[in-house]
Amino acid sequence: MNFFKKKKRVNAPSGVLLVSSGGLGDTVLFSIIVNRFYTIAKSDEKITLLLRSDSKKVSFLFHEKISIYTVNYKEFRKKRNYRSKIENELYLLNFRVVVSTDFLRHPKLDEAIIKACDAQKTIAMEARPWGKYNAELSRNRKFFNEIFESGPIHFNKILRWCNFAGSITSEKYQLPKLLIEKGLMPKSNKYNKRTIILNPFSAVREKQISLEVLSQIIDYIGDTYHFVIACAPSDLEKNIEYKNFDHKKDIEFDLSDFETLAPRLRSVRLVISVDTALMHLSIVLGAPTICIASAAYVNEIVPYPETIIPKNAEFVYKSMPCEGCLGDCSLTLENKRFPCINRIPAKEIFEKIDKILKC
Repeated sequence: MNFFKKKKRVNAPSGVLLVSSGGLGDTVLFSIIVNRFYTIAKSDEKITLLLRSDSKKVSFLFHEKISIYTVNYKEFRKKRNYRSKIENELYLLNFRVVVSTDFLRHPKLDEAIIKACDAQKTIAMEARPWGKYNAELSRNRKFFNEIFESGPIHFNKILRWCNFAGSITSEKYQLPKLLIEKGLMPKSNKYNKRTIILNPFSAVREKQISLEVLSQIIDYIGDTYHFVIACAPSDLEKNIEYKNFDHKKDIEFDLSDFETLAPRLRSVRLVISVDTALMHLSIVLGAPTICIASAAYVNEIVPYPETIIPKNAEFVYKSMPCEGCLGDCSLTLENKRFPCINRIPAKEIFEKIDKILKC
């Protein structure tokens, strides 16, 4: 942003901007604890949440008191005119306080956005070390008035947010319940307790379970349930083996967006999903959920810590010496998948299914 061409801001700074640069899954989880940041705002101030444009799909999880502002990060990085537009808009919004809620920050994306706000006060947590950008991250520290420690490098994301919010507000909270506010909970509809929703797809294909494993799950559960495979149209385009998926059981595909799917998740008997935003959404909506996870995000996201894992959630994963790699797998892929996903015994998945369906 060219700071010599700034328009004059007439009014006094007002309002709080929370910057959350995570993807869909992170945004679902952030919706659970965002209220811990509310007291940063004065009683007459507005709270705005800045999200990546692709994360707006789950913005319905946030209370109407929060204004949503979205930025297309790809265009912000590559298109000068778009970047200037966003920078000028944020500058003129004239926030009193800007809070970065991210441990992993990019000096030319979210930190550039925060800098452009030129707020009276800017707060962040210590950024995750990032070899490629450490020098720039270090230089950018001068744009933050307060920087807090939020926990070790390998630390659950939800608990990190809680620590960070507590440091800013000096308030002590109980451990979070991973359930959205009652007033935001959609009424269940369409499906019933004889329905099971399956989601084998992930944006990271190496985290997906195979069609063979999915078929084994369907066969194990049997004919008494109606099966729904929830996915986006692009999932079927990328996984062509599903286009001709002809199984003897009662199966349909649901291509609904998250807001439409949310009440349907609440109505079913069980959701079985790989580690995706849909899985997090299902859990916070209170649906009985089994997550078939890689070991890549152990001590970071999934499995959730024992101290906060809700009763409706079960996790299946294969522990590995290299777990917690954050997807930077050092091993040779097996069947085009992370070894930790490929090696999960079907028996362990079946045991979790029995635990939920037979209770």
